[in-house]
Amino acid sequence: MKKYEATLIERNINYFDALIIFLIILFKYLLNFRVPMLFLYLYIIIICVLTIVNIYYKKFTISEFKKIAMFLIISMYFVVLYKDVNFLMSFLLATICIRRDNKGFIKAFFISSAILYLFTIILSKIGVVPSNNMTRIVDGVVFKRESLGFTHPNEVFLYFLPIVLCGYYLFGHKLGYYIVLILVSTMLYKLSYSRTGYIIILLVVFLNLIKNSMKLKIIMPYIMLILTAISIFIAVLYGQNLQNSVSELLSGRPYLWNYYIVNGYMFSILGKGINSQYIMDNFYLFLFIELGLIGYLIYFIIYYKSLKILKYDSKLLIVILLFYIYGLTETNVIIGSIQFAFAIQIKSIIINNKKLNKDVIKNERKISVNNNSGL
Repeated sequence: MKKYEATLIERNINYFDALIIFLIILFKYLLNFRVPMLFLYLYIIIICVLTIVNIYYKKFTISEFKKIAMFLIISMYFVVLYKDVNFLMSFLLATICIRRDNKGFIKAFFISSAILYLFTIILSKIGVVPSNNMTRIVDGVVFKRESLGFTHPNEVFLYFLPIVLCGYYLFGHKLGYYIVLILVSTMLYKLSYSRTGYIIILLVVFLNLIKNSMKLKIIMPYIMLILTAISIFIAVLYGQNLQNSVSELLSGRPYLWNYYIVNGYMFSILGKGINSQYIMDNFYLFLFIELGLIGYLIYFIIYYKSLKILKYDSKLLIVILLFYIYGLTETNVIIGSIQFAFAIQIKSIIINNKKLNKDVIKNERKISVNNNSGL
């Protein structure tokens, strides 16, 4: 019995774990650099092989093994039917997380993301990576929007967000974190003029101030449904034309959402696919349109069940909530190597047991004590 309990202990991330995490994050940057598809397929196979070697030495209960097999089947479902590896990447990260401390995983994700983010900007500034700059006209004034090496100026904050939210989880109890956060994000906004991403960053500060008065434990399992309903409501009410304040605020997105609703793209079993001429910048509607009712239900069930388990980790709930909110205007939060919290959510379902849940509660109480002495 003692030997069995020992296998449930969560240990620190080791160098092999960190290497695989780095490679999985690098994958999304390779997509950004438009690496040939054949190389990407080989790269994914290498990551899968390394992950199999990594988990070979881990011990699992029968229940955990069954759940791992279930998530593997779901991953293959998305890969085979939709050629979508986002769920697979989240699943691979989740298997790395098993028997590993969440904080250690987030720290490794933070360091890897920061290194690759800075490296991309440096390559852009020295001319190795091409710029994809754009312009935005506000009240007759033309603003240059720099992409800093990414494929679109909005991706400056899309790739910055995981760094910010990892940092929040690790250093959110320190005042210095928020000072650096506001300064850096303001500088990036002045370069990219990505309004939505900048607002999400500012929400990190705001939500941290009011987190003790929020009933996140109660509402979080249902937020996905709520934001889906809000998306449909905005699309139907404000997506008829581009000449309204809401459409202007959301850069015309409601008009594009409305196109899919009125043309019967919603609510098919397997999804009807995205029309390349009508960009879908909404995570919730994307699930319906691209992955169908089955895809939407898979994601909803995982979110619902995991948030029932993780409800005691208030910092992680805020991280997930911010990804949720960003999903209103950004489909790419589905990317497994950006939405790092989703890997932890899958892990929580795989290892769900009373012992580890009690440990989470104890750790959360310690964090609360530390936060009371900080910001």
